[in-house]
Amino acid sequence: MFSVDTVKVSELPFVSLLNCRNLPSVPGIYFVLDASADVRYIGLSKDLRARWMAHHKYDAFQSLGAISVAYLTVSDISLLSSIEVALIKHFKPDMNTSKGG
Repeated sequence: MFSVDTVKVSELPFVSLLNCRNLPSVPGIYFVLDASADVRYIGLSKDLRARWMAHHKYDAFQSLGAISVAYLTVSDISLLSSIEVALIKHFKPDMNTSKGG
């Protein structure tokens, strides 16, 4: 069973924003982190690398400075959306405006 309390973003694998092409081609949840390692945005993808080849908020993320993208792989894609919503509710990233309340 998934629990948001077990997610330690600081312990997840990550890449810099400029190296997103090095993300794995796997389903998962991604966390956009600023230079202070604060979670600024959370999203999901069935293919993390493909998602970051043309992310609709890339320019907004780049304007934040030294950004990294941490990720949590999810083997059951049917759970992606519910995990994303739970993580948004838990972390309350300021750049997520439409999901998780």
